[in-house]
Amino acid sequence: MRNYQKIFKKLLNIIISSNLRHILIQLIGFNNYTSLIMKSINIKGNTRAKKNILCVEKSLFEKDVDELSHRIRKYGWVWLSKKQITVYQDKIIPKKYRGQKKFRQYLDEIPNEWRKCIEMSKILIQKLKEEHNICALLVANIDYSQDYALQVACNELKIPVIILQKEYPYNNNYQSFINTYYSKHFKQTADAIMVFGERSKNIFLELGYFDKSKIFVTGAPRLDRWRSLQLIKGTREGLLIFCFKDELNNINSFLEMLVAVSNFIKKENLGKITIKSRNEIQTKQLLKFCKKEKLDNVEIINYANIYDLISENKVIISSNSLATIESMLSKLPIIIPDWIIKDKNKKMFDPEDELCIKSLEFSKNIESLLKDILKYLKKDSAEVSDETFEARKKFISKFWDYESNITASEKVQ
Repeated sequence: MRNYQKIFKKLLNIIISSNLRHILIQLIGFNNYTSLIMKSINIKGNTRAKKNILCVEKSLFEKDVDELSHRIRKYGWVWLSKKQITVYQDKIIPKKYRGQKKFRQYLDEIPNEWRKCIEMSKILIQKLKEEHNICALLVANIDYSQDYALQVACNELKIPVIILQKEYPYNNNYQSFINTYYSKHFKQTADAIMVFGERSKNIFLELGYFDKSKIFVTGAPRLDRWRSLQLIKGTREGLLIFCFKDELNNINSFLEMLVAVSNFIKKENLGKITIKSRNEIQTKQLLKFCKKEKLDNVEIINYANIYDLISENKVIISSNSLATIESMLSKLPIIIPDWIIKDKNKKMFDPEDELCIKSLEFSKNIESLLKDILKYLKKDSAEVSDETFEARKKFISKFWDYESNITASEKVQ
């Protein structure tokens, strides 16, 4: 019976989150649609908890919620699909008024439309509260348009809104970025904000969004997984490449590097190359390119777990990617192709920073990159030294709070 219920919930969730959802909501109405959502809900973590936290879908955020649900057993964690929210919001809010960051400047231009979204969100939240005892809303960022109506609805229903802010300031451009998008049109909707590092906290304090008592530095819960993870020991082979955040602005340099690396790996018979892409669009672009260039030793992956990829490969090539910071808690060598991102202010990793140099290896051109790849892939074990590993943990703390004796999940709790 229990297995049947799981299958039923899964099928129902697929249906109400699919492309058919727009037709479905028109056929059965909003109230009946929300009733289907209630029937499809799965609770992560403690399914017997007296109180549940409502979480709204976002890809990296899911890794944090998974870790929280594993470590914090006081609550259950209810996962709400983004598509189940946008199914009614997209019909009300015109496309030009939606989207990350920009939606805030248009809030006053279409107040009636937003009010309608808020009232519908209140119906959804009220049902979640009654049927699943939702005690708080946890979202991934302050600037997602699909979350806004839910946050205001929770404000009006006296349900706390908490933000686990995933943004982080990796260079000096971040301050101007925050000023540009948030200083003029920001309206407070959260009761508290949790940030991954002290620099993020200071930036928000300077802008006056929250008082000091409502900003908490927790670090990233997803990093806690590395504390208890048992990675595969023994023989590994292959090269892992994380796509860069700013790759689309440097796409030609990246693709030239990929061709050179693929041909070199094939010539030296060093195994396969796995690329962890950032999204489906990037995956399709890379698959098309690899087919055209006949790079048959390259595998493109979008949804794979970073821990599994780390356990299968021997060396990492990466640059401006959150995955790079996460991977620094492994002992795999990480090579930064420093020439690809030319603007120093856009680099996450500074080759002139002493701690950065101790933590990572930098290649100045394709020739030095190929030489480094050969050096590591030819070794039986390419793991970095304990000294390098300790330097990495210190380096991570410059961006995300990280302490060896306390978990981020504990700070969140």
